[in-house]
Amino acid sequence: MELPHPYRCERPVAYWIVGLALFLRHATPSRPGALPGGAEAATLCGSRIRIPFETPPPRRPRSADISARCPGCADFAAEHGYDLITWDF
Repeated sequence: MELPHPYRCERPVAYWIVGLALFLRHATPSRPGALPGGAEAATLCGSRIRIPFETPPPRRPRSADISARCPGCADFAAEHGYDLITWDF
């Protein structure tokens, strides 16, 4: 999947990711790959999560089966018109 170009998007973009040791997706405006695994990232709900490490191929990311989403991030995204993309590392 190709990432949207950060300077050509008409609306802000956020990515649903599962932080390290979490079982809930949070939305973050940090683009995948912009921060190293283990770094902290801000989320739309105001909390901070740790970026997961990349899953080496051919393994499947642990987060691929997690679909539960943070209600605070979802509300903020809807209120501010974010385009949301689900991303697994």
